[in-house]
Amino acid sequence: MRVNERSAYAGLLLATAVATLGAGSGATQPSATLRGAMQPGTTELPPTVLQLLDDQRVPAITWAIVRDGAIASGARDRALPASAAPSATATFFHAASVTKPVVAVTAMRLARAGRLDLDAPVTRYLREPAFTMLGERGLTTRQLLQHRSGLKDFERLDWLDPGRAASALREAFNDPATLAFEKAPGGDFAYANLNYSLVGLVIENVTGEPFAQSVAKLALQPFGAPGARLSCQDVAPSALAAAHVLSSAGESARSSLLPFNRAHSPSGGLCITATELAAWGARLLACESDDAPLTCAELESMFPRAQERYGLGWYDEPIGAERAIWHDGSDAGYAAALLLVPARRLAIAVMTNFEFASAGVMAKTLAARELGTRYAGKVEFPSRERWPEYAGTYYHAELRCARVTASERGLEVLYQTSDFPYELTRTRLMPKPEWDEGYFIGAFRGKLIWFGDLAEPTRSFLFMSSKKFVREAAGSTRCDGLRG
Repeated sequence: MRVNERSAYAGLLLATAVATLGAGSGATQPSATLRGAMQPGTTELPPTVLQLLDDQRVPAITWAIVRDGAIASGARDRALPASAAPSATATFFHAASVTKPVVAVTAMRLARAGRLDLDAPVTRYLREPAFTMLGERGLTTRQLLQHRSGLKDFERLDWLDPGRAASALREAFNDPATLAFEKAPGGDFAYANLNYSLVGLVIENVTGEPFAQSVAKLALQPFGAPGARLSCQDVAPSALAAAHVLSSAGESARSSLLPFNRAHSPSGGLCITATELAAWGARLLACESDDAPLTCAELESMFPRAQERYGLGWYDEPIGAERAIWHDGSDAGYAAALLLVPARRLAIAVMTNFEFASAGVMAKTLAARELGTRYAGKVEFPSRERWPEYAGTYYHAELRCARVTASERGLEVLYQTSDFPYELTRTRLMPKPEWDEGYFIGAFRGKLIWFGDLAEPTRSFLFMSSKKFVREAAGSTRCDGLRG
């Protein structure tokens, strides 16, 4: 999930919380399964990842690393002993937007076979009347894959309604309001799930087969992921990690509204284990072999070019001296990441069952360790020792007062929700280091709190209910009635 997706579903996600987990300090030590030549110990999580898992109250994580054909995997659960932790080889997780590279590979294989022209008007393949306007604007499949369509993202399609079939996606476009251009195609990158939903329909129309069947045949089975599914509805509940969302107390809490319906499949339906996801990435990198499903040149063409933020289903970022290709994803209940370092034949998968887990940061930190360097992110996130610097009183004329305090739980917000007699509510703030320069997040009346501008504590602010609370100057008395 990208930054501009934050508010699109946050209220709904918070409403799905049904049982808050205890914070607990008794997290199990990582368990590990080793294959090939990798040495024991390589699957222990770095201390920074362990700290982040604790700070974010992530219930469970599985991870897998493939390097030069050898695979290692591990798992960790906050509430279970190591012997009962999820299995990196057998426990499925919803991979959310990590689906997008898989869909892009499907499109590339169709292009390789001459069945799909990525630069032809998309209406060559979407001939239904509902899509006529796309052709009029010259929109191409490549622009959809690059998130450069100019289209406004979905607002109405409910991914969580279990009764929606895969056909609901196509039916949604019968509503003229579903498709609207915000700017001309081919312009700046703007992440939108709608783009990959349309690519899913292109794939169906080109192959004449259901989307999930086409992707399995073209992009999953040939790349070593035959067990993956395009919806967690197709996985036995006993094999699926339990989903967790953010509760109003700022903790992780079980969700009862998953798995997602099949209409979500093209933009974020992948359901897979950590080892199979890492193996899929490694097979993608093994492009020199004569039987490679994609050549190295074809694979390279999917990566972002100079000055591009996004390629065909991939981001890129330097880690040390190496170029990493990656995609992360988060949806109600889950967060995941896949990272590749082509020059080192390195593939890393991280799967978690908490929607706001920083899976991408965790994958990059693991990659940095494998490469003998350190990952600090684009902007160094403040250490726990600095968190008390953000404590203080924050004010908004309409919503009144909020106080940020530092405790053993981390940062907390105490906010005033009425005039006298005061109603006070407290919630915990959770670090989220990968968004922009880094934020803390919490929950307020079923909506998210954003606490940001961490570069300078005196300029930090809170966003609650789309309102900006600014930090009160020393000596201000406006919030003297705020107690607790």
